[in-house]
Amino acid sequence: MPTITSPEDRPTDAPPRGVQSGRARPLVLAALLAGLAAACGGRAATRAAGLTDSTYVEVMARLALVDSTLAPADYQLPDSLPPDSARSLVLERWGVADSSLVAFAEEVGSEPERMQGIWQRIRELADSLATRGWRPDRPEAS
Repeated sequence: MPTITSPEDRPTDAPPRGVQSGRARPLVLAALLAGLAAACGGRAATRAAGLTDSTYVEVMARLALVDSTLAPADYQLPDSLPPDSARSLVLERWGVADSSLVAFAEEVGSEPERMQGIWQRIRELADSLATRGWRPDRPEAS
């Protein structure tokens, strides 16, 4: 391979020094977009679809317990409380509409790292609530 000593010596179709045939382009683009998102994050990072990350986590952790397929194996809603009723109680108590949860997920879903962190927090909180015997039909201690 010939040695390139200046930009003028480089063939016009050759990738920049250190880059192998464009493989780094997606990584660089991703890094730039991530940096731009972080720089512009500010308010958007704390609110999406009118909800804060914390409110979304609180509501979704409780809804995860209402949904028997998402709840920890040792957690069970009382038979006297159907899942639809429990879900309505959670949404009403937090003052959140289904549409807000969906809009939040759609908006934040384009930020994989943020969404991954949110889902980790949801799982941790759901486990903690289940351990403490949380029930949607009982008042919560503040």
